[in-house]
Amino acid sequence: MLVNRRLCATNVILLAAVGCGNHDRDDSKWQGKVASCMNDQLHECEEYRDANLALGTKSLAELCTAVVKQAKFVMDVACPTTGVVGVCGTSMDTVFYYKGASMLDVSEHDCKSSGGKYERR
Repeated sequence: MLVNRRLCATNVILLAAVGCGNHDRDDSKWQGKVASCMNDQLHECEEYRDANLALGTKSLAELCTAVVKQAKFVMDVACPTTGVVGVCGTSMDTVFYYKGASMLDVSEHDCKSSGGKYERR
């Protein structure tokens, strides 16, 4: 249930960001950049790169805390790779799941159904 709410919140905010974003933006200034949203409560971290950041870091920071207020959005810091038990990569972001994450089967299903590639580790 929490995963579905998170996905709904993600879709709504990303659609709003795309629809309201600056269509004359310079995507090249974000090339090679990274930001992450670490959610200790859910044992996951969402990583954003390049074109995602060009949509606006303010909307990504708001998305980060939309479901869990204690989540932390950080620029120029990639998600940690230690303790990873699963990874979902999509064209929009990469989500790292850590030991202690619940409902990994649901996360894998949601990842694949949204066109992502899921890898268990």
